[in-house]
Amino acid sequence: MKRRTKQREIILATLSGANGPLTAEELWQQARAQSNNLGKATVYRNLRLLVQEEDVQEVHLPNESTRFEAKFTGHRHYFYCEKCKNISFIQATCPVAALDGVTLPSGYKIRSHSLMFYGLCVECD
Repeated sequence: MKRRTKQREIILATLSGANGPLTAEELWQQARAQSNNLGKATVYRNLRLLVQEEDVQEVHLPNESTRFEAKFTGHRHYFYCEKCKNISFIQATCPVAALDGVTLPSGYKIRSHSLMFYGLCVECD
């Protein structure tokens, strides 16, 4: 059962307005601008429920905290700044479709993928 509480709406609005996926801590800090009484435990609890309800999806990076983003159709590629640790969405055509049937052995099918670029963002370069 999907319940739309004020806290969930604030969490979803914060994730939807972000330039990239956020950690729970980053989400909590940004969401507090809309509601000072939004507790950290409330954010964690609601994130868990929103992921279960498939309104929010997780983004996993090696050796990093799980990040979260509002559910969307399709998939995204990301850029990870190694200095400030921010992740940004990359707005570009997916290059993986060009690989299908070319570099994969015969009969192999791509079901999903993730693509993460690493480097320095404009502010850190």
